[in-house]
Amino acid sequence: MALSKIRVFPISAFGGDGYPTLGNPVKPMTPGSGETEVNNIKLSIKKVIKTKTLNADDQEEEHNTVVALDGSITVYCADATFLEKVLPCTKDTNGNLHFYAGVQEAKNVCIFAEGKNEKGKKFQVWIYCCQFKPFDEDFETETDSDAQIELPFKGLVITAGGKNRTHARVYEGNTGYVSGEPTTSSLYKEPAASQ
Repeated sequence: MALSKIRVFPISAFGGDGYPTLGNPVKPMTPGSGETEVNNIKLSIKKVIKTKTLNADDQEEEHNTVVALDGSITVYCADATFLEKVLPCTKDTNGNLHFYAGVQEAKNVCIFAEGKNEKGKKFQVWIYCCQFKPFDEDFETETDSDAQIELPFKGLVITAGGKNRTHARVYEGNTGYVSGEPTTSSLYKEPAASQ
C-alpha cells in the first residue's frame, strides 16, 4: 500500500469521552523552502494478541484479545523537533538534542497517516495512543544507498465510547476523511449510536 504522509500529535490529556486531546502535529521532517515532502517510507502495525484457552464441559474454547499494537515508522530523516516530541529527550536552547540513560516516562502521541491501496482507494489511519521506544542509530560514510531510520512504537489500547480501541481507518468519501492537513480537531471518533 502507498504511504503519503505521516503526522504525529502530542497528547496533552484524555477527554471525558476517552479519546485523546491533541497538540499541534509534527512531521518527521519539515521540508525546506521550495522542497516537497519526500521522507515517509513505511508505517507498520502488528496487533499484539493475548490468547486464553478455556476448558469446560468437555469442550475447549479459545479467546483472542488485542492488548496492544507493535509498530514502527520508517523515514529517510527525522529532525530534532520531531524526535523531541516522540522520544524521552530534550532539545536545548541551541536546538541540540540530549538523550538520557535510565528509566524515563514515555511520551504519549497519536499517529496520523494517509495511504492508498493497490486499487487506488485512499484511506487515513489514526493510531489513538502510542509511545515511541528508543531507537538504534547507525552512522556511516557516504554511500549510494539511502539511509533510513526505523522508529519503533507501542500502540496502547484506549477506552472511548464504551469500547476498547487501538486505531481507526477512514476511507476517502466518508465522513471524517481529512482533506488537506490534519489539525488538532481532525481526530476521527466513532459516531455515537442513535437511540
